[in-house]
Amino acid sequence: MFLIFFGVLLNIHAADHPQHSVEREQGLVPDKDTAVRVAEAVLIPIYGTELTFKEKPLTAVLTNEMWIIKNNSRPNSETNIILRISKKDARISLVNAAKHALQASRRGQGVVPDATTAARIAEAVLTPIYGQELVSHERPFKSVLKEKVWIVQGTLHQGLMDRFFGPTKGGVGIVELSREDAAILRVSHGK
Repeated sequence: MFLIFFGVLLNIHAADHPQHSVEREQGLVPDKDTAVRVAEAVLIPIYGTELTFKEKPLTAVLTNEMWIIKNNSRPNSETNIILRISKKDARISLVNAAKHALQASRRGQGVVPDATTAARIAEAVLTPIYGQELVSHERPFKSVLKEKVWIVQGTLHQGLMDRFFGPTKGGVGIVELSREDAAILRVSHGK
């Protein structure tokens, strides 16, 4: 009786999970924490984890709707600007040493060269929209490259009730982003 009640109450039988796209007035990179997380995701494949985090703290300053990401290990220098990130759609422009390192190491692969980088950027963008708890629960994120666009999707985990009554209603975050410059083309979440 108890399980039947919960099955009816939660309405767990769901064939389709409709999606809704997100348009954010404040942009897909609304704050400096998100900007730094996106920057770290892009810099790790260029410089490696150790060197990227050795350069901490990275700082983000918003100027003309662009996040300017700086490396504070070289104060008062123009060379401390590593990259620029669009507040609106996370489009990335590499500058200075990062641009040269990328060109030398991954010609033609863009700023999002692999599935791990795509997943890190997607998580960074989804967190201010849906919250850290929900985004963490949707790990691991799966990334597939289709014609220069990464499609990143969270995981809907099976719970105890699913085993008895079938799939749970709900969905996962989906982010589509450009391999070339990390521009976010679409953000949505199943209902």
